[in-house]
Amino acid sequence: TEHYKVFAVEQTSSGIARIKRNNVVIPVVNVAFSAAKQLLESPMIAKAVVTKLDKFLSLHTNDCLICGVAGLGVIGRAVVQKLLSLNHKVLVYDRFEEKYDRISSVKIVASTQLLFQEADYIFGCTGEDITISLDINKIQGIKNLISCSSQDIEFLSLLKIIQTNFHDNFNVLSNI
Repeated sequence: TEHYKVFAVEQTSSGIARIKRNNVVIPVVNVAFSAAKQLLESPMIAKAVVTKLDKFLSLHTNDCLICGVAGLGVIGRAVVQKLLSLNHKVLVYDRFEEKYDRISSVKIVASTQLLFQEADYIFGCTGEDITISLDINKIQGIKNLISCSSQDIEFLSLLKIIQTNFHDNFNVLSNI
């Protein structure tokens, strides 16, 4: 490696966080926080999520849906704004309280547990598994889980629990 210059390119905020946690010592080009990703890409992703969901359920409805958004990064904020523009009730959770500034017209909940208990549609925008410490015995009703990240990891622990307890030949993890 002494004859080559080595650097990395990271395009996701969860990837940048992982690089910081692991003390990566090579130079990293941080595309995740570029203006193009922050200002242009996130509204396009939010619109794409809503368009894709319209094939399965309509978010363009006169009924007020109760939607929970986990993660208030650029994607989460764009999803919140899109859901609010469709006149839905929006609950939000982020483990970093400072993310709650500059966001209004939403209900802030104190945990992912409460988000799952109160919302019917849960949008995962964290790039991390948010269901590791979830007590599924306290959750009632039908829940629609929508991953908005590039890795589809937000609900992995919950899906593994469901798969373990599922006695059919259907693999809930096969669609990830």
